[in-house]
Amino acid sequence: MRCGVDMRGKEGFSCKTSRKNDKIVVLFLMFPVLLVSLFLSIKILPAKYYFDNARILSMVTKSGAMQAWEGSYRTAANIFSFLDVFKLSTLPQWRILLCVVFMVVFDLLILCAAGPGTIESFYILASYALLNIYVFNIGKDIIQFCIFLVVAIVLAIPSRKYIWKEVLAILIISSESLFFRDYYILVAVLVAVSILVLEYAYSSLRKEELSNRIVLRRTFFQVLTFIFAMMIVLYVASNAMYTQVATVRYATNESRLGGTNANSMINDWIIPNKRNANPILFILNYIVDAIRMLFPVELLFKGVTYLPFCLFQIFTIYFIIRAVRECLKDSTHIQRAFLGVFIGYFLASVFFEPDFGSWIRHEIAVFPILLFIILPPSSIRRVPQMRDRGNSWR
Repeated sequence: MRCGVDMRGKEGFSCKTSRKNDKIVVLFLMFPVLLVSLFLSIKILPAKYYFDNARILSMVTKSGAMQAWEGSYRTAANIFSFLDVFKLSTLPQWRILLCVVFMVVFDLLILCAAGPGTIESFYILASYALLNIYVFNIGKDIIQFCIFLVVAIVLAIPSRKYIWKEVLAILIISSESLFFRDYYILVAVLVAVSILVLEYAYSSLRKEELSNRIVLRRTFFQVLTFIFAMMIVLYVASNAMYTQVATVRYATNESRLGGTNANSMINDWIIPNKRNANPILFILNYIVDAIRMLFPVELLFKGVTYLPFCLFQIFTIYFIIRAVRECLKDSTHIQRAFLGVFIGYFLASVFFEPDFGSWIRHEIAVFPILLFIILPPSSIRRVPQMRDRGNSWR
């Protein structure tokens, strides 16, 4: 048991006061973190970190400074062109405006979440810094942040009709594949699978006399079996589609090999997954790449500058592992849905992420989901469940 939490999931007065004070401290420190983040992003960090942002800005302003790209770039440019009521023309202008606007959004998220402890407070502030540096700017990642913010709001709405909320959340994610990023249909499928598997695991612990370790092991193999079966079906039904999915990372990184921005690339270790990779080779590389993304210790051998990213990822995985254990022990349907959204997103990311930098940037863009996994608001902890004892996730 942690600070002041008894066997019935109730916190003592001193613990509630401490967590309330920690939340006040987090809100108070957000503005200094914002200033430091703006200074780093505008004055210190190199332009290569904002290559996509500069391209979209060029498309919005029609300056011709960079070649216009179609697809998600065109969608993002159209969205920001519509929103550009102030006729902003530089990245710092967009960054300052969006950082200030989304500081309010971030404040509201923190106010809705449960009170953080000391470790959670540091993690929240680190996440806020990363959001200011990489996400809150003219670009594609802030659109992704907003989509997952809507998903988090839908799931957190107080209601006993949890199935409809989960279905709506999955539809919102899948709709992104229609107008923004094609691969989000895969994210939606894996989110749905992850939620179902978590529900089955939770039910199994109550209907069968099994240990948590056995259930977790079985859950892992169920998810892996689904992914392998999906790739086999693609391989048999449409070799062209299979090749596109299985080799998308290799195709992205092939032109970057030997370049100055290739330090953190995620290349397959078990025979590079080239154009005609078979499903068995793919699934072996998939498992290895997933472990590498969860625990990016290899970055420590590439330079001390990667240490903050390694630490952030280690803390993220610590919170996710803690959430999985507590979710199977005692949780509500919606708490399991939040966890399923993140797990499904991660499983899809293993297919595509070309490097660790992109993974951290995309991972932090789902912060609304992460926050409510780590610190679930009362609206999802106190929805009555049939003997679910779902009023505590601590």
